[in-house]
Order: sequence, then C-alpha cells, then structure tokens
Amino acid sequence: MDPRSLFENKRYWKNLRTILENFIKAAEMLGDKSGVSKSLHQMGALAQDTGDYDEARRLYQESLKILQDLGDKSGVSKSLHNLGALAQNTGDYDEARRLYQESLKILQDLGDKSGVAFSLAQSALLEEKTGNIKKALDLIKQAEGLFLELKSPMATQARKDRERLEKKR
Repeated sequence: MDPRSLFENKRYWKNLRTILENFIKAAEMLGDKSGVSKSLHQMGALAQDTGDYDEARRLYQESLKILQDLGDKSGVSKSLHNLGALAQNTGDYDEARRLYQESLKILQDLGDKSGVAFSLAQSALLEEKTGNIKKALDLIKQAEGLFLELKSPMATQARKDRERLEKKR
C-alpha cells in the first residue's frame, strides 16, 4: 500500500484513534498522568490532521490542564504552542499570537534556546500572514540568530524566510 494513501484512509485514522484511546486507558489504570497527557496530545494532533478542529482544541486543552497540574512547564509550553498553531490555522490570529507569546515566555524562562527559536520562527509566519512584515522580519532574524548559535539545520530555512521577507519590505 502506498504510504500516502494511508493518510486518506478513514479506517487508518479510526484505528489510530482506537490505539490512542487504549493508551489513555492503560495510562489511567497505571496512574500515569504524563502518559495520559501525551496520548491526549497525540489524539489532538490526529483530530487536527483530519480537520476536526473543535475536537483537537478540546483534546489539546485537556492535555494542557494535566501538564499544568503536573507542573511540567516544558509540556505546557508545547501545548500552548500547538493551541496557537491551531488558532492560526483556523484564522484566530489574535488568539494565536497570545498563545505563542505565552509559550515563548515559558521557553525563555526555561532557557530553552531551541524552543525559543522555533517559537520565534512560527510567530514570524503569523506576523507575515497578518501583513506585519516589519515584525515578521524582526522575529525571523532573532530565530535565525539562535538557530545559527545552536548550529541547527533550521538556520537554512530561517535564512530563506528572512530573504523572502526582505523582498516583501
């Protein structure tokens, strides 16, 4: 079977969802709240991939609540970022911006330079999409600098994004 056709196969998605639901049940039986959160997050991603944005939001928020209760700041940041991406994908740009900023603040507090760089790059795409090219350019320059400092292969993509934005100025 062609792997691309798997993503168009509703039975495939249904089977994935069932597997994740079983992981959640097992994690709940074991008292593994982190495992429950991770599975809820994966189900959220699955719902988002299949276009069920309301379900994706609900699952991401449920995962976020568990992470907040556990005090997992890194996980909270990732959940906020994913909720931001979902808001961006559904056209709620103010909410996306708010969620990205909240996630970025946590990453900065944690000293997670890689996470900060990715968050800045995603925020740059949001600003570009909303027509704020000057702000997008500032954000992508910051991201590019961090990616270069970290010797990340993402520096190449950030450079390309910066060059594209410079042409739009």
